[in-house]
Amino acid sequence: MSIPKEIRDELYEEFTGLVAQMNGLIIKHGLEDYGFVVAAIGVVSPSDEDDEPEMDLAFSVNVNDEEELDEIVGFIIEGYQHQQRNDTSSVDYWLRRMGGGSSDSN
Repeated sequence: MSIPKEIRDELYEEFTGLVAQMNGLIIKHGLEDYGFVVAAIGVVSPSDEDDEPEMDLAFSVNVNDEEELDEIVGFIIEGYQHQQRNDTSSVDYWLRRMGGGSSDSN
């Protein structure tokens, strides 16, 4: 089941407006030489043909170079991992809290 084109187009149009606003914040505060914006929005849905997941993604990256982007992506991954470790709905969280390690069998 694919997302209807008109819904996808509206989503991405709104996303583009929000990215412009974020870039505007950088300019408003005089941070053009220091600030950056990295944003993404997407939808994952099964494909019409074979029910394999289908990703539709829009993104905006406003950084100086690929090295800076690598640092930002690394920071995001680290933050995500921290968030997952502290997810109170996770069995692993409670096992760690009680000193039992992880439920993963590596």
